[in-house]
Amino acid sequence: MGFQVNEVQRSLKGVDYPMSGKDLAELAKRNGAEQELVDALAGISREVPSPMVVMEELKDSLGGRTPGPHKSEEHSYKDVEGPAFQVNEDRSTSRAR
Repeated sequence: MGFQVNEVQRSLKGVDYPMSGKDLAELAKRNGAEQELVDALAGISREVPSPMVVMEELKDSLGGRTPGPHKSEEHSYKDVEGPAFQVNEDRSTSRAR
């Protein structure tokens, strides 16, 4: 699974760098991060001096799905029976001709 940058940032709100991967994971868990992100942060094996380094460590996991509907999931329906509207003639003008 991939993570969005803003998801990582939200999960690490209140971080006081430098911090170990284990400590980052604990903070993310307290901030309500999904377990997959917590596990990814726990897998960082060195002390991290800045948010940029966190992103570098997670670079292969970044770019996940954004929340909300996606074009690839939208269904397009084709009208096979004709138009979905009705035309009504105004009889008062058609008789005047």
